[in-house]
Amino acid sequence: MLFITNSRQQRIFMSTPRTTITAEALFSSRELNKMHPATYLQPEAFFEMLQAEQKFITGQQPTPTAMRQQTSAAPLLFRGQSNHKYGLSASLHRFMRAETDETITEGMLAQLEKSVILEMQNRGLGRGMTQGELLMLLQHHGAPTRMIDVSDRPLEALYFAVEGNDATDGRYFILTLTGEDETSLSKPTELPWANNARGVQQSTSTWTQAVKLVEDRPLDARMSAQRGRFLVGGVTRSYSDLNVNLDGQALNAAELQDVSMLTIGFLKRKANPDTSWPALGWSIRIPAGWKARLRDLLDSEEGINHNTIYPDLSHVSWTGVDAARKELYAL
Repeated sequence: MLFITNSRQQRIFMSTPRTTITAEALFSSRELNKMHPATYLQPEAFFEMLQAEQKFITGQQPTPTAMRQQTSAAPLLFRGQSNHKYGLSASLHRFMRAETDETITEGMLAQLEKSVILEMQNRGLGRGMTQGELLMLLQHHGAPTRMIDVSDRPLEALYFAVEGNDATDGRYFILTLTGEDETSLSKPTELPWANNARGVQQSTSTWTQAVKLVEDRPLDARMSAQRGRFLVGGVTRSYSDLNVNLDGQALNAAELQDVSMLTIGFLKRKANPDTSWPALGWSIRIPAGWKARLRDLLDSEEGINHNTIYPDLSHVSWTGVDAARKELYAL
């Protein structure tokens, strides 16, 4: 901070720019590892917690798990990322942030989304599909969309946190929606968010503060193998009743978007049921040294590996014929 005295001895206050708050800084300050260190001493203990949660979700274990005690009793969604520094955002939003220094607006996102859909349709993709179904398919095959991949199973999500970048810590997200907020992309109409823009750039506050789970189930084998679901919502903005602070500093709009393009409140302890946030999240930092061990555990104990997460259907015809031939010769 600097005070400058002019000829009249008037003191003019000037403040130097503060350090930018990054997604990594915010998440690091709220990691469950730090709040519950005993659960995260070894990769095996962490894996067992996720196994217990998977059994609880599928009805094989009646007792609420340690994960529930640390987060929420509500339905949970999961996401793994191989680099702990990255925020929780859609591929189209990440693309735009990498290509421009401007703060991303709903208008900008919607314009690029329309361009992607039109280009794919012009190339003959998505015939017989709604725009939403086409977006779901594109999302699972690497095209930039506004949707965020999540999984409704903790172990499948873990694979994405440990599948690569072995020299870098990963991050594991646990998410819950605070309302019964779902949307469908299979209806033969406009995208559910097509008319949510207000003006040229921004969206209505209702859409900005919405985090919706796409209710439609997987369209292909890859989506099914990953237990894939999607989250959608408007580009987050700063609201007085939904402040995010780190060390006494409130995050600005650009910093909020670095954390997540959606309006998600990230916590470091169990959720308050009276929250105003449309969605809540927690994160766990996965040490780089754990990744290989966790991959081994996923494969040996759960049969989750690259081949099962990314099933290759290019040889399905040949494989089917070969299996039939072998069986025929055995008769």
